[in-house]
Amino acid sequence: MNFTAFSAQIEQFVDTSIARLSTGDTNMCFRYQLDLRELAGRVRLTQKLAHEAIDFCRTRGVEAEVDQYTGALLIAINLRTCLMNQRQALDFNTALAFARQFHGENL
Repeated sequence: MNFTAFSAQIEQFVDTSIARLSTGDTNMCFRYQLDLRELAGRVRLTQKLAHEAIDFCRTRGVEAEVDQYTGALLIAINLRTCLMNQRQALDFNTALAFARQFHGENL
């Protein structure tokens, strides 16, 4: 699997989660679905590919599991625990400050 493309997709999910927080959403955990077969250019999802993707997510502090019915990777981005790059951390601080203006300090 192309882990560069997969990593970019995880980064996009983190960015989207931060953007959702900046709209006033007080939720810190957001869920996404990713078709690994499409990303990997495969017809079938193997156990090996699924485990590699889940393990990769864990290195980023992101939870992931395979949907047994669709074969999609279900990804949970928790902004309290996921690994962020420098830009994401700055964006998160800005979004958090904005959300706190409307909802108070208890986010």
